[in-house]
Amino acid sequence: MSACVLAILLEWLEFGWIETENLLVVSLLIDVLAIIGGLTSIAAFMVAVVQAYRLWKWHRQPSWNEALKTAEKVLEQIEGSAWMPGIVLGIGRSGGIWGGWVAGNLGSLPFAVIDCKIDDESGPARRFLFQGGQSFADNLREVLPENKKILIIEGAVTTGGTFGAFFEQFGTQFEDCEIKTATLYRNPSADFIVDYVGRSDLEPWPQKFPWHFRKAYRPFLRDAIVR
Repeated sequence: MSACVLAILLEWLEFGWIETENLLVVSLLIDVLAIIGGLTSIAAFMVAVVQAYRLWKWHRQPSWNEALKTAEKVLEQIEGSAWMPGIVLGIGRSGGIWGGWVAGNLGSLPFAVIDCKIDDESGPARRFLFQGGQSFADNLREVLPENKKILIIEGAVTTGGTFGAFFEQFGTQFEDCEIKTATLYRNPSADFIVDYVGRSDLEPWPQKFPWHFRKAYRPFLRDAIVR
């Protein structure tokens, strides 16, 4: 806008359409518009830089070393609380990885894992399927410790749908147990509140995590609508 006005003023000066006594005012106006135009260009450049940086961060996944440090934070939170699980349950493949790690570092606690996937035919509702279903719940109850304290862990919580679906399907079968949840990474927009969280400040939410090592690993977050 300022560039257009500046061009018009220069054209008027060239054709003598501006009176001599107004030349000083016009000169000052031209200088101001030139400054505004320069600031606008700088602002546009800064916006482009910020957008490029956000895009780079989105494509950049956390490293294994960073994930390990984040897992250590989760472990310290659990150890620093007045609550100690009797068994650790990992949900999905990421929960299998980090659930086993947490269980081992809490003193070689018993560890179980249940796989989970999204029903491809569920559409936008994104229905979660837990392999084993009722037989898994029955088997888990047989190995519950006396304190009936269960820690459920998932590598990353994108929407909270996995945890929510687990409690919806198995909650009543373990209502006599004390259950808490943990995750390395939680999206701030996730609906589910997690008890132990390593990090919840990733912005923007990563496209991949270090355990998504190859394209063959299909992460749920690829199918999720990240808000």
